[in-house]
Amino acid sequence: MQRFKNILLVLGDAHLSAPSVQRAVELARINEAKLTVVDVLPSNPLGRGLQAFSEKMEKLHKQFMIERKMEMEEMLYGYLEDFAPTITVLSGKPFLQIIQYVQQNSCDLVIKSAEQGKIFSSKLFGSTDLRLLRKCPCPVWIVKEDDHATSRKILAAVELETFDDENSQDELNRQIIEIASSLAVRESAELHIVNANVIIDGDSLAKKISKSFEVDATQWVEEQKRSIQTAQEDFVAAFKGYLQLQNYTDLTYRFHFIEGEAEDVIVDLAKNEKMDLVIMGTVGRSDLAGFLVGNTSEAVLQQINCSVLAVKPPGFISPVTVQER
Repeated sequence: MQRFKNILLVLGDAHLSAPSVQRAVELARINEAKLTVVDVLPSNPLGRGLQAFSEKMEKLHKQFMIERKMEMEEMLYGYLEDFAPTITVLSGKPFLQIIQYVQQNSCDLVIKSAEQGKIFSSKLFGSTDLRLLRKCPCPVWIVKEDDHATSRKILAAVELETFDDENSQDELNRQIIEIASSLAVRESAELHIVNANVIIDGDSLAKKISKSFEVDATQWVEEQKRSIQTAQEDFVAAFKGYLQLQNYTDLTYRFHFIEGEAEDVIVDLAKNEKMDLVIMGTVGRSDLAGFLVGNTSEAVLQQINCSVLAVKPPGFISPVTVQER
């Protein structure tokens, strides 16, 4: 995990023994990275009223922020002893404030506990968690409260079939593999790599193409299979070469090349193999602001019940602006 040098831990209601806190501190120590611990208090919690009342509320709110920061400093400095993170308290909508802080301070990883009382299978639309996964420009690691101190099984989802001329999908795969393999080595975890593929059968193809366009459906299917197999073989060779280059000789890994829709394959594999962490890319056109999470990622996030680390595609532009409140 040496790629992360500026980590942002969203504390919220998490206790010091929470997996999210443990992971953030450990990663910062190992990487000699900067660690910032942040909490976000809702602004003007009682709404807008009379001017005099609003001014009193504003003063009270500022006092709350000061006291919360003092509370965090006392708690964290006493707990971490030799490791002193930067501590700050923000005010406003949590997901906006977190993303804007990332943008202004060039954070390269956000770690946060999953919202209490919710799991990914309970639909997180509108929640801070999903909004961060959708819109935050850097990787986001949402950690379940009952997560283990270390991962036993890590699932990395890669996409090998792409029509992207700029090779942004290859770059996204590289990021996923770098993060997944280094984390698996550090935690002595099994690394599972999954790629799902869909082959268009001859009958379906015949219905979609014009009758005036002659095509051998059987040959088309075989060409698809050969193309997928070649892509998978190339990926395996590149992956093994990367492990050798990094000297990851003790890494235990398995490939899962499965025919089927990606969201179904990833969800089933995560459940059946009891994965502790799923690392996946956010799918979609990286040059379209906010076109995130893609259909596959969105479907997976609604159904899995484990921690998730979402990686953004190269060139992704967050729809959140620094001025937005």
